[in-house]
Amino acid sequence: MTVRITKPEFNLREKISELDFDRVPYQKMPAGSIIQLVAGETQFRTATSSEAYQPTDMFATISPKFATSQIYITLGGDANNNGSGHFMYMTYYRSIDGGSYSNLATNGRNDSNGVNQNYGIAMHSGHDSRIHTNVAMPFLDSPNTISPVTYKVYIRSLTSGEPVEFPANDGYQRSRMFLFEIAGGGIESVAVGS
Repeated sequence: MTVRITKPEFNLREKISELDFDRVPYQKMPAGSIIQLVAGETQFRTATSSEAYQPTDMFATISPKFATSQIYITLGGDANNNGSGHFMYMTYYRSIDGGSYSNLATNGRNDSNGVNQNYGIAMHSGHDSRIHTNVAMPFLDSPNTISPVTYKVYIRSLTSGEPVEFPANDGYQRSRMFLFEIAGGGIESVAVGS
């Protein structure tokens, strides 16, 4: 008995020429790789004297390519505590696919306030002076979706009637937010210290 095996013709040169060597396919990116970058900016100041978080005009929206991706958020700009002894708290709120916004900051071990009045991700204060200072607020989020995700900066004052501002100089320096989609997740945020 004779067995004949046939296989389709394969032109190696043709297949090699079909490959795109200029980029790695997104699904082949190793964990921790940057898949995409989105930027947002504003020059419009938000001022509030509310003890509850208020939205600013600083936001950016990203549509993750994978539900397993994480989003690394960075923020730059200047803040104004607008008076001696005023405290401003800042955080990110997130909206998925146009839904309601929710605060991403979790309460610290000494923070018993509700989610809309917690101490946020960053504090800006001048105990004995009015100050303008730079703001840096890195944060790593796992939205678990491929729907559009909007991140927005919210601010609040510690004490009602004490105004705070972000960005500080309306119509001058811009604040900027960058959203990095990070491939494959696997980056954990671990609390350290005692």
